[in-house]
Amino acid sequence: VTGVPSSLPANWQLIGGYLIGPDALLLNANLSGFNLTGAYLAYTDFNGANLTGATLSNADLSYARFPYANLDGINLSGANLESVHSGGITGTPAALPANWQLIGGYLIGPGADLENADFDGVDLSEAHLAGVVSGGVFGTPSALPPNWYLINGYFVGPGAYLVNADLSGSNLNGADLSGANLTSAILWGVNLQNANLSGANLNYTYLGDADLSGANLAGALNLNTVSWYNTTCVDSTNSDDHVSGSCMQPLNIDTDADGIIDFYDLDDDGDDVPDYIDASPLNAAISSEIILPANSAYQGSSIKEMQY
Repeated sequence: VTGVPSSLPANWQLIGGYLIGPDALLLNANLSGFNLTGAYLAYTDFNGANLTGATLSNADLSYARFPYANLDGINLSGANLESVHSGGITGTPAALPANWQLIGGYLIGPGADLENADFDGVDLSEAHLAGVVSGGVFGTPSALPPNWYLINGYFVGPGAYLVNADLSGSNLNGADLSGANLTSAILWGVNLQNANLSGANLNYTYLGDADLSGANLAGALNLNTVSWYNTTCVDSTNSDDHVSGSCMQPLNIDTDADGIIDFYDLDDDGDDVPDYIDASPLNAAISSEIILPANSAYQGSSIKEMQY
């Protein structure tokens, strides 16, 4: 491009004959040495571009594409690389944002788009995989970080981004999924025995036929939206035996068949002895009472009444 425009749209500039701005198509462009500090370049396509020695510090490069670009000596410190797509990148960047690396031709960091990436034989032992978008990943990496797995094309581990992921039938016994985002993930038949799901987001997660016995759900989010079906709960009971078929509800057991499940019934066995003083609250044949201490603070409300 030649000449000097009298005006340009917001966030656009003419540099070295190239119109550069958000969503620009810069295929195979020679941008060597360009200073684009703080530029807003979201969705820009740098496929095959030469960016050697360029400065893009603090630039917004969210959703930008860098396949086969030359990033030798580029300064990307402080840049926003959320959902950036890459692969086949050459060169060695002079600076990258915190927790970002260039490994095997891919920019890897929190929120990177690694769908359909090829990591066959690549050493990912030092990669920061928390929050990366995966799915369709193929090949077998030579190494992964501790507590991480590549399953059904998804990177699975602490802080993993697994929205809409299908991990059906996987064996995640003892896996660390703390803080993982499993929104709308399909975990049909997955073995999650003793898995760490603390702080995980289980918004509309499907856990049919899954085994959660011994799993840690402390601080897990949106458990009320989970789809349970024949699920083995944390305490090894079956979700189908709980109220509303949910592991998060009380067991649907009515010992004395009075229409009130035991969890809410003040006299589970129907022997007219309230559970709080019944020595055998689930056995109507035994009606002996527990003698409360003389200084008991009990004022006439059972434990169950106090809970609700």
